[in-house]
Amino acid sequence: MNIPIPAQTPDPNIDHPTLPPPEPQPQPQPQPVPEQEPPESAPPPRVDPPGDPAPVVAARHHRGRSRGIDRSRRCRRPTSPGPTLSDSVI
Repeated sequence: MNIPIPAQTPDPNIDHPTLPPPEPQPQPQPQPVPEQEPPESAPPPRVDPPGDPAPVVAARHHRGRSRGIDRSRRCRRPTSPGPTLSDSVI
């Protein structure tokens, strides 16, 4: 049994095809300039650190006020005033 196949119609654009416009050529990117030191500048001279470390001064912690807590209504125990600068040994 033969199955009839319909004849294909020729493509109307076969002689003059419709093409999409060409993509634009990418512009060449300029090459980055490598970072260089100016010719007249010299690196700073190297200085050795001092032999003795600087003294460290510790500050007393002030209780309560830095956290914003209202402690005026609480009962307080009598406390000693703590060390003063005159008690320090230098």
